[in-house]
Amino acid sequence: MNAVLRGDVSAIRVGAHSNVQDCPVLHGQRNLYPVIVGDWVTIGHNATVHECVVEDAVLVGIGVRILNDCRLGGGSILAAGAVLPERTIVPPRTLRAGVPARLRRELNDADRELILQHARNYLEYTQAYLAEQDGNGPA
Repeated sequence: MNAVLRGDVSAIRVGAHSNVQDCPVLHGQRNLYPVIVGDWVTIGHNATVHECVVEDAVLVGIGVRILNDCRLGGGSILAAGAVLPERTIVPPRTLRAGVPARLRRELNDADRELILQHARNYLEYTQAYLAEQDGNGPA
């Protein structure tokens, strides 16, 4: 709802089973950086995802700001409200938080399952919403 994927000057790719929640903005820069979002990614409400690569199974928290030419490694989490400065590379399976975002800890298998569960939840929300639109939703 109300997501802006501004593909006017550069390509935007959102991978399979990924979700872009309410009011985020995804935007690239002409002739420089597209926005590439991998599979099983959750992009939280009001996030700004600008000119970057988000690898598979990443959780981008609510209100995050990702600046130009960043890369979020697979299985990572960027905590709510974090700001990722330009050209930051987030290693796979790490948690970053704060302004600017700093490494907080390595992530484990339980954290990865949490990331995937967020993505699965939004797939279920989509199915429930579509069923309600068809008149087959919950009573």
